[in-house]
Amino acid sequence: PPFDIKETRPLVAALNCMFQNISELLETQRRFVADAAHSLRTPLAVLGAQIHALQCTDEPAQRVERSEALQRGLERAAAVVHQLLSVARLDGAEPVFHKTRLDLGRLARERLALLVPLALAKEQDPGVEGPERLEAEGDPAILATVLDNLLENAIKYTPRGGILTLRL
Repeated sequence: PPFDIKETRPLVAALNCMFQNISELLETQRRFVADAAHSLRTPLAVLGAQIHALQCTDEPAQRVERSEALQRGLERAAAVVHQLLSVARLDGAEPVFHKTRLDLGRLARERLALLVPLALAKEQDPGVEGPERLEAEGDPAILATVLDNLLENAIKYTPRGGILTLRL
């Protein structure tokens, strides 16, 4: 029997729609993997610097201090992985914000402290200006990610020996 183009058009349209959806899913997955790689690069570099600093000291007090810094770095890397998995689970869903009162001054200082090894590796002078305590409302995880991105870019794009100042 001769084949009828009218009968195949809906099939072709459905296949085209399916291929478009697959293409969009693959692009979303590619972006997620790129974002994950970018987000993990800095914590892993910090961990590497902290391990090197730990290996280069013989003083017990410094070893304890550097071990604690290494532990905080591992916790930060684990938090980044947790955030990435949360993003993957929420992809396509309505975003969920956990708005709460927090001390933005403390959060900013904590985030900077985690990145100090990267700044020192470039002989940069990092610091925070502003009130010790700055009450704000927001999602702590999102604000931490924003601060991390801001500080990581500042370290990356500030020349060797430069001064980094986060002003609140």
